[in-house]
Amino acid sequence: MNMRLTRFQQEALRTMNTTLPIEKQQHMCLYGMIGELGEIADHLKKHLFHGHKLDIVHLNKEIGDLLWYVVVYAHTIGDTLEMIDVYQIPKTKMSLLGIIMNIHWLIYQLPNNSHSTRMDGLIWKIVQLARYLRISIDHAMNANIEKLLKRYPDGFSPEASINRTV
Repeated sequence: MNMRLTRFQQEALRTMNTTLPIEKQQHMCLYGMIGELGEIADHLKKHLFHGHKLDIVHLNKEIGDLLWYVVVYAHTIGDTLEMIDVYQIPKTKMSLLGIIMNIHWLIYQLPNNSHSTRMDGLIWKIVQLARYLRISIDHAMNANIEKLLKRYPDGFSPEASINRTV
């Protein structure tokens, strides 16, 4: 099933904390992007250098989480992501480390210049990372929404976040 990025964004918005002012929503998303990218990088480090098994299921979850923060951030700057087609993103010859460093740099640039081309580039790099790891971007988005529907069946609330079991 192909999940369009705009639909993923709409589903993600159902589980965002709308009680925060926009600036705090943006900060939460930036912290979240950095945290999720760090989890991906740490997992890959352990696989590449410590002999751990590569856990594609775990990476799929983290890529979905990273995308969640990206699409919610895009919403806070008024970007509906309608023009981004995740199925037409070109392949890259960048190394795995290069892709991760590029994603980090693009996240770092967001507060300074939040226009749509930055969002496009960031999403492109995340899709390229998923492809590099042989992860379906559709699967990552669908799994993320399924998880969040279980976690927040009635939408986000601080209580549900604190007492979550999923």
